[in-house]
Amino acid sequence: MRRKGQSAVEYLTIVTLSLLIIVPTAYYVLSYAQDIQSQTQTRQLGVVGNSILSTVEEVYASERGSFIRLNLQLPDSARSVTVNDNREIAIHVETTVGESDLVFFSEHVNVTNSTTANLCSDTCSLPMGPGANSIKVENNGNQVAIVS
Repeated sequence: MRRKGQSAVEYLTIVTLSLLIIVPTAYYVLSYAQDIQSQTQTRQLGVVGNSILSTVEEVYASERGSFIRLNLQLPDSARSVTVNDNREIAIHVETTVGESDLVFFSEHVNVTNSTTANLCSDTCSLPMGPGANSIKVENNGNQVAIVS
């Protein structure tokens, strides 16, 4: 009878030691994977912002009325996109740490969200959100409009 009890204790000891190793390791791996995903989404948003800004400058260098249509994919962490003071394109992001903004500056070009003479002197929202977005970047003479 003593042998059966000893093997059961040995079995439980092995299971306990295995769980003591597996659970913290799994937690560490999942945490690391989440950090990598967050960094990837931030880099993807950086590529999107640089793409929008380079397209704005390219269209502005063209003649009035010219436009380029962009198809962009924003990750789920993106909340909204705005133009601040006609010069900044800000992508609002929700991260594991909290809310943040990725800001891209246009030094020489006024950017707006309308094809009319409206300027975004304070803040204007752009027609973009998480997922697939198709925007039109159009030269209006003294400004560049980003519309859907």
